[in-house]
Amino acid sequence: MKRTIKILLPLALLILTIIAVERFVGWHTIVRGFNDLPGDYLAAAMGLMVVSYVLRTWRIQVSLTIKGHFSELFKLSLTHNILNIMMPMRTGEASFPIFMKAQFNVPMLTASMHLIMFRLLDLLCLLCIGGVLLLWQDLPLFSLAICGVFVLAIRYTELLKTFALRLLYPAHQPLLVKIRDTLTPLPTSGKTYFTIALLTLCSWLSKLTAFVLIVLGISGLSFHTALLGIVGADLSSVLPIHGVAGSGTFEGAFILAAEIDGISNLQSSFPQLLEASVQLHVFLLGSAASIYVMSLLLASFMPLLKPSAVAEKK
Repeated sequence: MKRTIKILLPLALLILTIIAVERFVGWHTIVRGFNDLPGDYLAAAMGLMVVSYVLRTWRIQVSLTIKGHFSELFKLSLTHNILNIMMPMRTGEASFPIFMKAQFNVPMLTASMHLIMFRLLDLLCLLCIGGVLLLWQDLPLFSLAICGVFVLAIRYTELLKTFALRLLYPAHQPLLVKIRDTLTPLPTSGKTYFTIALLTLCSWLSKLTAFVLIVLGISGLSFHTALLGIVGADLSSVLPIHGVAGSGTFEGAFILAAEIDGISNLQSSFPQLLEASVQLHVFLLGSAASIYVMSLLLASFMPLLKPSAVAEKK
């Protein structure tokens, strides 16, 4: 019964989203919006998305101390990203430890611990950016305080790990002992961890800037409203339930977050917000798929380039 619900609910959200878009906006309007989007906006947004994915790959390389193999890691990261976007109920997350074990012989528990750390940092960065945006106009000092809390959270992450280890220290069950042994070397302080945190923040700033370009280039929303909607849509990725490829929850979170900016007449603003959220969602899916194909081509060409490099050295 639970498995049936997990399959039917995401499909229902997808169908409802398709119907709602046609009813309130019209899919022809969505397509026309992309036709009217300035080419330089689209090119810049795609470039920023590539930068974001490169930084995320670099984060994996630094965290797991994998030297070389960047093209293979880039392909792995994008494959994980595609599966995470397309598969419902966050089941795509499981692909990361599986791929890391298969391709780089990284223990699945180790890869899972690093993935959890990445997701916590992602959430922390998004909450920080969203909080600063929400309070910047009316309460700038509180925005600065949020930035300070973000810095402190990064600075003292090691304390959180120490607390978790103390809770696990008396445990004798094999699984808990294995978790404790895997958690101990996890980088949560020093140069490595701060590099990981900086890469996370920069990757999100790059991605959010790309999203802002798309929304502002297509819709008539203000910068502040667009950015709040974008942060809300990205925060929807932490929900345990969402439609196929995030349909429904992505748009709903965008609209709800944009409403915080003070749009009082929901009936009149709803079609505009829905249109912007769907167009952004289409760009997210399209850019992820395009960059994934690029990573496949890069991974295919790299073995051809390596022999020539060796020959030049000789």
